[in-house]
Amino acid sequence: MADIIKILHKGNSATISMDVPLILFEEDGIFYANLPSLDILGYGNNQEEAISSLDEMVNTYFQYTIENNTLSFELKKLGWKCKSKTHKLTAPSLTYNISRNSPLAEILNDKNFIRTEHQVQVPSQCLHI
Repeated sequence: MADIIKILHKGNSATISMDVPLILFEEDGIFYANLPSLDILGYGNNQEEAISSLDEMVNTYFQYTIENNTLSFELKKLGWKCKSKTHKLTAPSLTYNISRNSPLAEILNDKNFIRTEHQVQVPSQCLHI
């Protein structure tokens, strides 16, 4: 599981910088970047465009869930955990995500893919998961 790397201060809001699993694959000439820990998918004409699309989707996800005061709820639903005393945030493992996400399991079983890590900036508002 990924743990807190560091907390960054951006203006008045702090973020937790974390490395989480990233699955890259290509299908029918389209490249996909899948971030299972947030259940978010980006796509493009190459890997760089797919990752850029993914980053836009991640930012939109965090912005939307913060505005609707649902960030903690949504992360908990996705399997994220936070130890309240230490504020140690952990993302769900790839194994956990595979067990709950049959399309992800199909990708890993049927496609050529690259597994790597991708850094996300998780808003600290989630620390009361």
